[in-house]
Amino acid sequence: MKRKGGLISEAELGFALAVTEQGLGSVPPGTRFTSLCLMAVVVARYPPGDAQDAAEDRLAAAIARCELGHDDIDIIRRFRRDGLKADMEQPGLSRKIAPSLRRQF
Repeated sequence: MKRKGGLISEAELGFALAVTEQGLGSVPPGTRFTSLCLMAVVVARYPPGDAQDAAEDRLAAAIARCELGHDDIDIIRRFRRDGLKADMEQPGLSRKIAPSLRRQF
C-alpha cells in the first residue's frame, strides 16, 4: 500500500477503513479495541479535507457503538494523533482488552 513518498491513495485508505470497520461486529472485545486503534491509524493517514472528515465520522460512529470508557477513548485518540508510533512508545497498547468492553461481554 505504500507509494512514492509514503503516500497512500484515498481509495486504498477507504478500502483499509472499510475492511477494519466490517470486522468490528465479528470479533471478540479485545480484538475490537485493536480494530478501533487500527481505524484511528488509517484515519490519520487521510489528507485533510472532506474524505478525512468522513473517515473521522465513521471512526466516531464505531467508537459510539462500542460504548467505550474515557481511558479507552484516550488511547484511540493517541493512535489517531500519533499513528503507529503510539504503539511503539508503549508496546502492546492496542492489544489490551479495554476495561469498558470487558464489562460489556
